Order: sequence, then C-alpha cells, then structure tokens
Amino acid sequence: MKHAALRPGLVFDLARVTIEFTTPCLVSSGDGDGLYDAVFVADANGLPALPGETLAGVLRHALADGKNPDEDPLCRLVFGYQQRDQGEASALRVSWAQVHGADDRPVPFRGDAAKLAADPVLALLRRGVARDHVRIGPHGAVDGRGKFDEQLVPAGARFTSELVFDRAAETDAAPLPTLEALMAVLARPELRLGRSGRRGLGGQPGQKQQEGLPNGPRQLGRSPAGSGHGHCRRG
Repeated sequence: MKHAALRPGLVFDLARVTIEFTTPCLVSSGDGDGLYDAVFVADANGLPALPGETLAGVLRHALADGKNPDEDPLCRLVFGYQQRDQGEASALRVSWAQVHGADDRPVPFRGDAAKLAADPVLALLRRGVARDHVRIGPHGAVDGRGKFDEQLVPAGARFTSELVFDRAAETDAAPLPTLEALMAVLARPELRLGRSGRRGLGGQPGQKQQEGLPNGPRQLGRSPAGSGHGHCRRG
C-alpha cells in the first residue's frame, strides 16, 4: 500500500459509471434563454450534460454523511482541502457526464451533427420537459403575479461519467477508501442531483457493477424501474 514515493497518477483506480434518472432533473446553467427562466447545463451539441464538479460535490457531501465536509477527515483525504497556507489536491477526479442517445451509448461532446439530428432520443433530450411554477406569497397562498418556467431533463435519461481515483499518496497510516466504496455512496437511493430535490427532482437509482454498460431500447419521459450501472478497473 505504500505508494507515497510514486508520482501522482501512476497508481489509480478508474470507474465508468452510468446514472439513470427516475425523475426529471435540472442541473441549472444559472441562466435563462428567453423562453425558460432556468435551463439545464448543455454541451457543445446543445444536449444536457452533468458537470464533473456537480457530481463531485454531491459525492463529497454524501461521503460526509451530515458532517461538515470541510472538517471531515475522510472528505479531506479524498477531496483535498485548503487551510491558509496548507492543503492537498483532490485525489478524485470526476469527468463531465455525457448523455446517452437511442443506441444507449454516451454521445461525444463534438458528435457528428447529421447523426445527432436523426436521433429521436436526442431530439427529446435537447427539447427537454417544461415545468411551470408560481410564487407563494407570505401567507402561503399563490401569488398570481409571480410565475417562472424551467427546462428539465426528462426521466429515464442516462449519463456516463468517469471517476479516476489517484492512489499514489496512499500510505499505511492514511489508507484511502476503495473506489467501489465511493460508488456505493453515489448509489444511495436518497441522493438527488440538481435543484429542487425536495420536490422530487433529480432522483436516480443506485449503481450496480457489471462487466459492460447497458445496451438496449430507451424510454424517456416516465419513471423507469431500471438501475444505474458501472464497472471498475485498476491502473
């Protein structure tokens, strides 16, 4: 286990994780587009994507399990920390998650425009699902003067991300958790990604490990009974 003498990146674990949402999701870009007041983060193809920082942040808070992640020793060990002139870089790197098309494969961030335009699943994902809301007044009643609309990613959408866990700094005195243990944290059923989790958005089932990624027919816009998938390999 004594890897401290090795350069960072020489000893690592790699996992490719697929997440399937059981409810609509909104990881907001922070801006509107003239039609919606809040829209999802999109890649260069105009398709929804999940930033790696979002996935890492959700995983960090879940790993803290109610404690302050800035002070939790395990979170500091995995995700690094900065305290005045002392700190450590994160041992875990999380890529942006790419959405799946009709063939149930992740779409490259700079994909073939003609193929993307002919994919019916990607057409639905690019359009999104509209959800409107009204403002609640100070007395708990609807304020008819306040209304806003959101562009959501439909239920059933799948995204694939890669997690790279650098183990070069691991020692017997400071062992790192396994990547499988981190994936188990990410698979907790109570976890929510994006905004409005208390309203049921961003629900996703847990991952299960297998040799390959799923490849089958797609159904979006409803709450499927499927599950996420992932597999690991060690470098």
